[in-house]
Amino acid sequence: MLISLAVRDYAKMFPDEYKKVLDTIKWQKQNLKTDLAEIEDTHGLQRALYTVPENLHQMIVEKLPNEELNQFKDKDSARWFTKTFPQFAITRTI
Repeated sequence: MLISLAVRDYAKMFPDEYKKVLDTIKWQKQNLKTDLAEIEDTHGLQRALYTVPENLHQMIVEKLPNEELNQFKDKDSARWFTKTFPQFAITRTI
């Protein structure tokens, strides 16, 4: 819920940046080498699921307690974030 508030606040406080981020992500999706967005030379072991702009990242850090912030860094949280906020997803397939 705190992350949802941060995303909502970010879109309201930085509307121009938010639009630029969405345009950049759209460009990235159109130029993916694979649907899973594997990071080059990792043989599919690493991939970027989403992009979080610096201002949004800072808002999330400020809102989340340390314990939840640490949990936010795991794979399941990354998948949750990508599914909940598909506008930040880089991959075509999660």
